[in-house]
Amino acid sequence: MKNKLAKINKRFYIAVFSMLFLLLDPTLAHADVGVPMIFLTFPAMLIALIPVIIIEAIVFTKILKIKFRATVLPSAFANIVSTIIGIPLSWLLMVEIQMNSGGGGAYGLYTIWRKVISVTWQAAWLIPYEGDLWWMVPIAAAVGLIPAYFLSILIEYFIVKMFFKKKNKVKVKQSIVKGNLLTYGLLLLCCMGMFVYQLATHDSESNFIWNTPERKAVELTKKIKLQPKDHSLYYERSNVWCELNKTDNAIRDLNKAIELNPRYEDAYSLRGNIYFNKGEYDKAIKDYDSAIKIDPNWVRMYSSRGEAYKKVGKIEESENDLKMAKKLDKNEHKEDDNIFTMNAKLISMIWKMTMGYFHRK
Repeated sequence: MKNKLAKINKRFYIAVFSMLFLLLDPTLAHADVGVPMIFLTFPAMLIALIPVIIIEAIVFTKILKIKFRATVLPSAFANIVSTIIGIPLSWLLMVEIQMNSGGGGAYGLYTIWRKVISVTWQAAWLIPYEGDLWWMVPIAAAVGLIPAYFLSILIEYFIVKMFFKKKNKVKVKQSIVKGNLLTYGLLLLCCMGMFVYQLATHDSESNFIWNTPERKAVELTKKIKLQPKDHSLYYERSNVWCELNKTDNAIRDLNKAIELNPRYEDAYSLRGNIYFNKGEYDKAIKDYDSAIKIDPNWVRMYSSRGEAYKKVGKIEESENDLKMAKKLDKNEHKEDDNIFTMNAKLISMIWKMTMGYFHRK
């Protein structure tokens, strides 16, 4: 009996450690900076475990017509597993979608729709807009509850039905759905409460709704006066100037950003794009050259430089750059496909091990 239990526990521990290994996913290397929400939400979910276990046990008691004492262990077991495995897994799936669909880049917060994108499509790994994280974190946490809710139902159903084999499966499923609906609803209210609190305690100038490009430019100007050597602030303000179609102002800020940090490839890229749109193709090519020297594998820079070469009649150089862009892009997609295949196998292995653990007698 002890040997059998040891084998079962070994399988379960392998599943858990495989889940932790999966969090070291190479895809995450695409996100050089930012806020991985798992490190904020996972501890919070662990803290919420006790009230969640009690609430769901009460729901089991009401629907399955059994004593509360008999429901505590199944509720505890199911919620511990769904938290340890389900929360990281749902987050990882969100990261996969985000990173493999272009969600790893910063697109700014200058419109309402961009704000929405930053906390939905990019909810798993937030872009570090430092002055806006106060409202981004609670909303992103709320968005992350959606896939976690469905995965929690799936995992808990397979576990709880093992404890209540004599009970009607429809009733068991109903108790799982209603229990999770109640607990996740309360967690959602906590996120929204935190958001409302943050909204009420922040001054109107930092209000995420009314923070227009004009006001953002004013705020950044104030920050630059306090931190005149911070190249990233000039770059951020140059994006705002672009939003306002004040490209000359944007170029001045980008010149300053590059002066402070000569290896700031994003600044070269943006300045090159501005020159391209202004029809100053030779200047654009020069900036694209600088960006490629810093990052020789930047697909978009080869494409942009190829288009600029085409505009000035350098067809051979244009074709070479466009071919290089196509080659690099193909290699990136191949790497992403391999990563996705590896993750799919790991997820399948984790699921089989976890379910095999609970099917053991």
